[in-house]
Amino acid sequence: MLSFSYKKIGYLFISLALMALLSTLIPIFFNFTMDTKSSSLFGWFLLGGLIVVTFSKEKYETNEIETLRLKSFFKGFFASLGGIVAGSLSNLLIPGKVISMESTISYLEDNSILKLCTLTLILHLILFRKELKKL
Repeated sequence: MLSFSYKKIGYLFISLALMALLSTLIPIFFNFTMDTKSSSLFGWFLLGGLIVVTFSKEKYETNEIETLRLKSFFKGFFASLGGIVAGSLSNLLIPGKVISMESTISYLEDNSILKLCTLTLILHLILFRKELKKL
């Protein structure tokens, strides 16, 4: 586990990634276009920030918080995995498409591991903070 002070660095990475995303959504204010390299960089900054925040200790760490962190991680992992599988299988339900193996797994492109990790860590962070507030 990382020290509590690393959370600030993780939140900085997350905010930089979200500002890059926001700058692509509002091109009027920023003169920035996101190509595939920038898009990948955005994803890696977001993933790096989420990893640092997720694996940083709380200010006052207890065994109960560690157990809660582990449970939240597994809930987030299985929820994101289920979402990716449901998203890829939903291509079968779109009328007018030819049913093939390629259309079934088209959601899982070359960034599928990045998507899975990012979804898992976002869900983990949300579930962990929600359960931590209940304590």
